[in-house]
Amino acid sequence: DGKRATALHNLGSCYSSAGDYTTAINYYLQALKLKQENHQPLEESMCNLGIAYAPLKQYNFARKYLQWALKSALMSPDIYELIANLYDNIAVITGKEGNFEEEQKYYEEVLKI
Repeated sequence: DGKRATALHNLGSCYSSAGDYTTAINYYLQALKLKQENHQPLEESMCNLGIAYAPLKQYNFARKYLQWALKSALMSPDIYELIANLYDNIAVITGKEGNFEEEQKYYEEVLKI
C-alpha cells in the first residue's frame, strides 16, 4: 500500500542520514517494489538508491538508479528540481569514476534547466 511504501522510503532516508547506507538501500528497495506494485512514482526512491550506493563506492549501481530516475523524470517535465538534482548526482558519480568530460556534460545539463 502507498503509506507503507512511503514509510519504508522514509526509514531508508533515516538510515542514509545516519550513514548506514546498506540498511538504507534495503529500505529503499522495499519501497521501490511496493511503489511499482501500486503504480506510484518511482523517481525519488531511485534517486535515493543512487545516492546511497555512492558512499559505498558502488558507482555502477549508483549510476544505474540515478539514470533510471532521470529517464523517468524527463517524461514528467513538471519536476524540474528533481531533474536538476539527478543530473547533478550523476555528474558527481561520473567524476568519482574519473570521467571528467562526461561529468562536465551533466553539469552543463543542470545549467539548461
